[in-house]
Amino acid sequence: SQCATEAGLEDYRITGLLQTREGATWTATNTAIFRFDGYRWYASSALRDLAPMAWSLSKTSDGAMWINYRYWGPAGSPPRVIRHEPDRIPPETVITLSMDPVPYPGNALVTWRGSDPWRMTPEEDLSFAWRLDGGEWGAFRPSRSEVLLALPVGSHAFEVTSRDGDFNVDPSPAVVHFTVIPPVWRQPWFGAIMAILLAAIAVQTTRVLRRDRRLRRT
Repeated sequence: SQCATEAGLEDYRITGLLQTREGATWTATNTAIFRFDGYRWYASSALRDLAPMAWSLSKTSDGAMWINYRYWGPAGSPPRVIRHEPDRIPPETVITLSMDPVPYPGNALVTWRGSDPWRMTPEEDLSFAWRLDGGEWGAFRPSRSEVLLALPVGSHAFEVTSRDGDFNVDPSPAVVHFTVIPPVWRQPWFGAIMAILLAAIAVQTTRVLRRDRRLRRT
């Protein structure tokens, strides 16, 4: 139970468990209804109010979630079932802060945020995943910033996408391009200055040597 709690499951007192054909795992606890994405448990904002009453979970082929819940009515009252159809509109993601150019040694800060239409999923309940330079996407997490350390010199592209409580993912991730500039000693202007200084030293050294030869002849 401790591992599950550390992975995002707020309450290990499970009252319902469901695995769908798509491979998703849902569980109902006394505090929320969660879905597991292979890395962490995420609470469904739309189903949070129903969690204390949930008794079992089921899902039909049309994608709707059926929640059997406790009904404290008169004796012999029929069980109550709620049909929840997940939201189909994905959230939107924007990058709020980035650096360009990034000085050597290539440490960059990027921040972002997301919004769900009609706030079906509150902004604080959105999760985010990012990738760098077209690599593999990381796991979805609630963090809204990332410090990229020791990036190599050159151009880079950072992408971030958001996911709502119904696991809709933004199909158009936010992207920002930036360049890590080389250290001072590798920049063209520094090389040009050093070349001028070396040339000046060579000219001055030649003048001094010529003067010394003239003095010795004299």
